[in-house]
Amino acid sequence: MINCLGTKESIYSLGRPELFLLVPARNYKTLNMKFPNTNYLFYRKTSSVLNLFFDIELLMELKVSDVFPHFAVPRKFQTPSNSPVTVNKDSIYFIKIVPKQIRDAISDSETYAKFLTFLNQVLQKRSSRLIPKMESWLPGSGVHLIRMGYTMMHLIGEVSPEQYLELYLELQKWPEFPESSLQAILIHATPEKDTASEESV
Repeated sequence: MINCLGTKESIYSLGRPELFLLVPARNYKTLNMKFPNTNYLFYRKTSSVLNLFFDIELLMELKVSDVFPHFAVPRKFQTPSNSPVTVNKDSIYFIKIVPKQIRDAISDSETYAKFLTFLNQVLQKRSSRLIPKMESWLPGSGVHLIRMGYTMMHLIGEVSPEQYLELYLELQKWPEFPESSLQAILIHATPEKDTASEESV
């Protein structure tokens, strides 16, 4: 769903369709992780992209037993005790999800794919400091980040998806970018390749 939005393929070839979905508790928890109310340890790339590019509205919470036949062996689902989002494992969630209007600056599929790759790379270690991490990819970027209002104390997980989008658009204007390792990573980005895991904190 995320990749097709950038390429305008599948149902997105029709524009901005309204989708009405029944999603299980585990998936709804991911959809409902919203910055800044979510601890950075839980706020991952998928949640970032979904909330940046889609409007998500909960319409109804239903009991799983009212929708599906009873299973003899219940499926296990555990929510960490410190998770900021509370869901009922016995519920299924009826939601409405609508793509937002994508900004012209990233409306083409190649730029969109590069942004997703950038977001995936930077969020893999959310407890790290933003400026040192960016410096490791893009030497000299620290000065630009400080001018944008970031400090050495900013954690990667404390930066909102909207701020990462602004950062991505800005860094391409920096003179250090064309020769950086970050540019080398992004130059080969495609929606299909943007499937790296998110397990690292």
